[in-house]
Amino acid sequence: MVIRSRDLERACRRLWDRRSTLVGWGTGSVFEYYQRHWPVRLDALVDSDARRWGATRGPLTIESPDVLTRCSPADTLVLIYSSYWPEIERAVRALGPFVALPAGAAFAD
Repeated sequence: MVIRSRDLERACRRLWDRRSTLVGWGTGSVFEYYQRHWPVRLDALVDSDARRWGATRGPLTIESPDVLTRCSPADTLVLIYSSYWPEIERAVRALGPFVALPAGAAFAD
């Protein structure tokens, strides 16, 4: 899967804009790695695995991806914290025209 430069540019603007909504998708080891090394404020944290819903990571409670239905695609960035990011990116797009980016691309040098 190719990351379009326009999506990367929009994602980076939203990542540092305090008015944007940041949703993290994925709560396993990839999430822990990136939050330890490149912590960002997240407004919501979701996971595809329903067994994780209700658990917490820091101050956030893990929720269903359906939380995106309450977000405005024009103001939201979905950071994907998973090695399955192509599948998650498709799931994000099915929920709306959100900008979604794997954490590895967002924090690459």
